[in-house]
Amino acid sequence: MHNRNIKITCTKCGDCCRGISEEHGVVLFPKDLEIIPTELGISLKEFKARYCYSQQVTTKRKRLELYFLCYIKGQCIFLEKNGLCQIYEFRPIQCQRAPLQFFWNGKLDYEYDCTKNLKIPNDWTSSADDNELLNSLFNK
Repeated sequence: MHNRNIKITCTKCGDCCRGISEEHGVVLFPKDLEIIPTELGISLKEFKARYCYSQQVTTKRKRLELYFLCYIKGQCIFLEKNGLCQIYEFRPIQCQRAPLQFFWNGKLDYEYDCTKNLKIPNDWTSSADDNELLNSLFNK
């Protein structure tokens, strides 16, 4: 991931782990699917069965199976009652980028405690990071 020198201080509120989408949980990239099961000490097969669901995506050139973390009662399966992440040290790429989004042009359309005083350069976008991540999905 490219360093944008944007300092975000996590307030440990857990808001970015709740209600991200009504339809999908956190998307898991190939690197996530390597690291998280290993850190949990389980097989990839067991990780997918216990913590994920998948969705088929078809492009002109290939069929792809995307994996997402399960949500329970509107929040990430790894969010604890105290608002902390059980897998914070090896959390998915999408979570590492939170509260900033994918395909992001520098304008915040939401406000969390950690973004209230955030200063973002006008010319910042997430396109370089997004392209890198999309290539990891489609070129594997």
